[in-house]
Amino acid sequence: MNLEIVFKRSMYAVTALTGCLLGAAEGGWIPYGTLPAVVIGYLWTESQTRQDRVKQRGMSDTFAAVCGLAALICSTSEFFSESIEGRLLSGTHLLVYLTWIVLVQPKTNRRYWLLLALGILQLAVASVLASGQETVWFGIGAIVYVFATLWTLSVFSIHRSASQFAPKLAPLTTGSSTGPSVSGNSISMDSVQIEDGVTWITTPFMTGVAFNCAMSLLVSALFFILIPRVWIPGSSAFGSSDSAVPGVSKSAFAAEIRLGDMGAILESLDPVMQVKLKTPLRAAISATDYAERLGLAEPLFRGAVLSTYEAPRWKVEPLSIQRGSRLIPAERKSLVRQEIRLEDMSTDVLLAMGSPLGLVDPEEHPRGSYQALTGLIYRHPDFNKHGAVRYVVYSELPPPGVEMNATQPINEVLRQRYAQLGYIDRHRELPPRLERMAKLAQDIVLREEKRRGMRLSELDKARSIERFLRDSGEYSYTLNMSVDDKKIDPIEDFLFNRKQGHCEYFASALALMLRAVDIPTRLISGYKGGNYDQSTQTLHLQKRHAHAWCEAWIERQGWVTLDATPADERQAIVEAAAGNRSVWTDMRSQLVGIWSENVVNISLDKQEEIIYRPIRELVRGLLKSLKELWESPKTSLASFFGSLTHPLGWFSLRGIGTLLVLAGMGWLVHRTWQRIARWKGWSRVEADRQSIRLVEFYERFARLMDSLSLHRGETQTQQEFANQTAATLQSRLQSAGFSGSPLEISALFYKVRFGNEALPEREVDHVEELLSGLERVLRPQT
Repeated sequence: MNLEIVFKRSMYAVTALTGCLLGAAEGGWIPYGTLPAVVIGYLWTESQTRQDRVKQRGMSDTFAAVCGLAALICSTSEFFSESIEGRLLSGTHLLVYLTWIVLVQPKTNRRYWLLLALGILQLAVASVLASGQETVWFGIGAIVYVFATLWTLSVFSIHRSASQFAPKLAPLTTGSSTGPSVSGNSISMDSVQIEDGVTWITTPFMTGVAFNCAMSLLVSALFFILIPRVWIPGSSAFGSSDSAVPGVSKSAFAAEIRLGDMGAILESLDPVMQVKLKTPLRAAISATDYAERLGLAEPLFRGAVLSTYEAPRWKVEPLSIQRGSRLIPAERKSLVRQEIRLEDMSTDVLLAMGSPLGLVDPEEHPRGSYQALTGLIYRHPDFNKHGAVRYVVYSELPPPGVEMNATQPINEVLRQRYAQLGYIDRHRELPPRLERMAKLAQDIVLREEKRRGMRLSELDKARSIERFLRDSGEYSYTLNMSVDDKKIDPIEDFLFNRKQGHCEYFASALALMLRAVDIPTRLISGYKGGNYDQSTQTLHLQKRHAHAWCEAWIERQGWVTLDATPADERQAIVEAAAGNRSVWTDMRSQLVGIWSENVVNISLDKQEEIIYRPIRELVRGLLKSLKELWESPKTSLASFFGSLTHPLGWFSLRGIGTLLVLAGMGWLVHRTWQRIARWKGWSRVEADRQSIRLVEFYERFARLMDSLSLHRGETQTQQEFANQTAATLQSRLQSAGFSGSPLEISALFYKVRFGNEALPEREVDHVEELLSGLERVLRPQT
């Protein structure tokens, strides 16, 4: 294949790969526009109508400047849009637009370099956008990109050299030449010597590129592994872990929730947490049994408390994000022990059931703080910030038969704090333009009071509205969302038009309807239910278990849990999502967890455990062995060779270190022997024999030419000498039918000497015939 074609197809393939990686990371369609741009650019600008390489077609510089200005205007308009996604991705899209423009311009070496530079910038942006399970495929795609780019750069380097000689040479190929060349002499320029019909991309070249790619990957991996992970607390790529960036998956407890965002999470099988519960007597208790003791139908794990509704978003109360007192339980014998493993959720909130009274790490060190306003727990600043985290939460176990409605115990100090901050009153605030919804809530309460013949308490009012949404049959649970009337509030659209939605809509409707009857309410997001493994007595939660519900403030009781979502319909959809799982799905979830914990979010503690400490132990062991060898050589050698006879020893860190030492010693001995052999001259005879074997037939040809007083000059190549002899002896060779023999012999010489190829028997016989014929025709008669 033509070298130029190989280079250009490699360049365009790398550009297309960059567009795919960025598109998948962003989750938008704009980067995928690079794919048709690649096809159009290749067909339009790289086509050539004649072999003399006419001027390439493509977009003119003037029109390209106009398109560049239009791209700048489009990206600027995105930056000043109301969408935070547009502001964050405007610069990224500008890179994409510029790539499209360069693709359809006539190509020069400078523009090829520009394509590579734009691709690297896009890959850098994609690495920031990719998160969660996306980091697995992005890691694979990045490795492929490294190999493809190094290959393209290698081909680019020889293409640039080849392009300097293109006017004087026939088209340069990537494979072996089909026969001897009969064109002019070789050309030497900038220390590069080119022969007609030369082979550019050979097996050694491809092997060398593959070796360079592997070594680059190895060196990068070593840098990644060995550099200490000293993270800035609370930092993230965009300044907030809850940034709504396409392609960046949100957790179920972000600081701000847009209605409908939870729909994608509810279909995910990615793992969230594992919970194992033990009673004060250290006997296992299921999460469902503990939930019943707390007065809950299913296990609930609170992750975020949202108080302010600004359609179509719920936001947290600013005061509620302040961390509170450290959790250090005084008496743990009477508390439930919750052993939890939480996957990386990019938040400081830690999940647990009930009201937490203490939080420690697996070594029983206090690692959490308690926010009294919301009842949430947060990891302490000195706790692990990235990757999966293990912790233990202690909570109270209510006595059997005691009705528990409040999810958060309220004491007099907290009541005074609520009053001082006006916290409860702010949870009565109702946005405007919800008159129809407010009237519906009031009508429900009036109908219930009329049915009972008495005024309802605040808790009875809340329960009546909860039952209306959950049990009346007018509303159904679904993940398929659509908006019937965009002009009205999405909650009124849910209540009066669609009448179907997922938990976010049921919880939001309940919260706002309770506020309409003067009951303070807040929205809670987190997780509900889970899969209980009886064999391990562990509750497993996935993202599909994400849920939203309400807490209503009942003056004499505190915050009471309310859930208007139809439980049976929700459970059916949760189980249906689990029915889509397969062996590949389970394996992918495991790989995502391993990749996230040990690669993307590897912590300094984890590096210390699996990297630094073993390396220190290995070095100390080697130093100790060397010291013992110095003090008692016989005993140390006997111990060393004895350890080699135990196979299990090779599968330890010490065994790997021993293997590396032995390999290094073997290499050192080999190199030392080579140097001694060259110094003593022992290997010179064999090298001379090998050299004579490789060029023996050409030496025979050279001796024949010497007999005719034709000698190859010191600056002449074998091909140039063949051209000279063919021209000098043209009449004698042509009459005997051997006019092309010198060129054939020189071509075979290059094939053997520099191509490192062994001639097949057919060509060996052929070159013997050529030499015998030349000797018969040209050798002087004695």
